[in-house]
Amino acid sequence: MAKLRFNVDVEINGKVVPSHSSPTNTLKQHIINELLGTASLEQFSTLWFTSGGVAKDSISNVSYQFSSPNQLQLYGSYTPSSSYTLDGMMLTTKNNNTYFITSISPVNVTQGKTVNFTWTVTLDVSNRNSSGMLSKFRLDATSLLCRLLPLILEIFIAGRTGANPTGVSLKPSKIEVYGQDSVTVIASSTNITATYDSTTSKVKWITDNFPVTQVSGNNEYIYKIQFVDTQSGCALIYWEWLQYEYVSVGDLIHVELDIGV
Repeated sequence: MAKLRFNVDVEINGKVVPSHSSPTNTLKQHIINELLGTASLEQFSTLWFTSGGVAKDSISNVSYQFSSPNQLQLYGSYTPSSSYTLDGMMLTTKNNNTYFITSISPVNVTQGKTVNFTWTVTLDVSNRNSSGMLSKFRLDATSLLCRLLPLILEIFIAGRTGANPTGVSLKPSKIEVYGQDSVTVIASSTNITATYDSTTSKVKWITDNFPVTQVSGNNEYIYKIQFVDTQSGCALIYWEWLQYEYVSVGDLIHVELDIGV
């Protein structure tokens, strides 16, 4: 099972501040909805600065950049409205839903004195191990902005129309299997079922048993497999070969992916 993992780092006035951050249950549920095929993720609106759980100041005009496809950095400055001990940050959406609550090692801030901040989140998966045929392949969900995890961050910071490409669906609508020449699709299916297990908080994508319909050469082996959103053309999840998996015309392929949220 590929388990989603959010890592957050905070800098205040150029210094790394020990921090702990958790995605809220609301964010987790919205991601689950997306993986099941229902657009739910909301765009960022406001970053709040808190003390003892009480919101003291906020800022909406935040700069951002992707340091890597799966790492989003928010940065800027604000002027405290009073002097207090800054010990937390909170990110909310345009619909006033809280997506992240971050606690930080206390920092004293002074009324009227500018505070520079950087809040960085890295979204990854903690378990890339697969079983069966997929154990011979390397799972990739992060290497390009068009992969699943970067798209979650893109929609959050820029909105669905601001993500690239726009209108992307985070539930795949097709699976493609490529032959050894890396360009010939030797098997494909649009029969993909998405289910959710609330006990384990796990979304499962499962295909039917679909056949290899052609080969691209002698001693055909699978070069790559990808779950694709046909709406945008994005390969959300990509498996690249590590070991040979030989196939012939008529062989049946079946793929399952569990995503823990």
